[in-house]
Formats: sequence, C-alpha cells, structure tokens
Amino acid sequence: MSEHDRDQRLVVSAAARPHLAAMLAAQPSAGSAIRLAVMGGGAEGSGIGLMLDDPDETDERFAFDTIELVVDSSLLSYCKQIRIDFQDGSSKACQGTPRGFIITAETPINI
Repeated sequence: MSEHDRDQRLVVSAAARPHLAAMLAAQPSAGSAIRLAVMGGGAEGSGIGLMLDDPDETDERFAFDTIELVVDSSLLSYCKQIRIDFQDGSSKACQGTPRGFIITAETPINI
C-alpha cells in the first residue's frame, strides 16, 4: 500500500482501478494523469468527472498502483473526501443498471 492509499481525501475502489488504468492507456498522448474536475450542468447539475490531463502546480497528486490522479487543491479542500468506484452494469443506454464510474464527494458540488 502506497503512502497515498492511506490518504483518505481520495479513495479509489479496487473495482475502479483497472478501468482507470485502461482509460489512461487508451489515450497516452492526452495527458500523463487522470484529473478529477467539476463538470456538467444539465438536468442533474454539476458533478465531478474524469479527464486525461497533465498535473499543474496547484494540484494534489495521488498514486494508486500505476495510476496517477490529480485534483486541484481548492476542489479537494471543498469536497473534503472524494470516492471513485466503478459499477459494472449494462453498457446499453436505458437498460438496467448503468455501467461506469461513480464519483461521490463528502461535500457535493452545488453550482
């Protein structure tokens, strides 16, 4: 277990880790890390999403296995704790439980 695994500000489930690694491997030129950032709007409001990016000087950096995740320090301070999980449901729209990342924050984003 790495030093960052014990840092409970960012928690990544075992189920999410291989999917994060695949995301990073699928587009190696898009960035060296996976960024958690405020995204969205729309019917369900804003939330935290994932994108490939390079770390910035204002980022907190976390390593899980071979995956580097970055979060802007102000977002992490606001949310207190962010959890990333993966739900292995149906890949077909509108049929059963959706498949994909589930990202939750101790303090939800309300923009």
